[in-house]
Amino acid sequence: DDYPELYAEATETMDKTWAAFGNHPSWVIWSLSNECEYRNAAGNAMMRNLAQRARDMDCGRLITNVVHLMPESSELDFCDFIGLNRYYGVEKPVPRLGELELFVSEPTRKDLERLAELYPDKPIVMTEFGAVSVKGLRGEARMSEEHHGKLLEYTWAAMSGCKNLCGAVLWAWADYFHNRNFFSAEPGGMHINTPFGPYGAVTVDRRVKQAVYDALKNIFRDADKIIQE
Repeated sequence: DDYPELYAEATETMDKTWAAFGNHPSWVIWSLSNECEYRNAAGNAMMRNLAQRARDMDCGRLITNVVHLMPESSELDFCDFIGLNRYYGVEKPVPRLGELELFVSEPTRKDLERLAELYPDKPIVMTEFGAVSVKGLRGEARMSEEHHGKLLEYTWAAMSGCKNLCGAVLWAWADYFHNRNFFSAEPGGMHINTPFGPYGAVTVDRRVKQAVYDALKNIFRDADKIIQE
């Protein structure tokens, strides 16, 4: 029932964004939404209409709609590439590093394989992947630097085997402040009642989390080899 109002707000936002940043050289992708609940007739229609509106502006930028729920059919066929966010092992944490293959790599790999089946002719970008830690906490425990680094490595291991994958974006470079109640409070999930997001490879004041830094060096060294091949 609120489709006309929402669509009007969305188009107004698009127009303002274009007016303010249309010629900005750092803006290379137009993401229509990020992790939005759009799975109904009105939502799907809105995303398609917004994509067409962006193309009519003739901006030349790639268009996507970043999701965290797996698409069920051809609902993202209007995208130039498929954007997926994945954080296996974070909200529902994996307590032991020996379980990362089962609970992190395997589900990530299955999701990417499914996307490649649904959209065989479209590139895939892992638009967000990451983990959490507190600098100085060492060992295998949740929130340790080592746990954070291993989660990144096991997620990358799954991504690197996907032929359709053409890029990945780390979340995040630095820890940050945000609204409270950021994490899921679902049973078995991770709930932190604090205005702090410990996703960074460095802290808020830019101090390096060494184990996370070492993991990222390994990941990007491997990525460079794949590109050269």
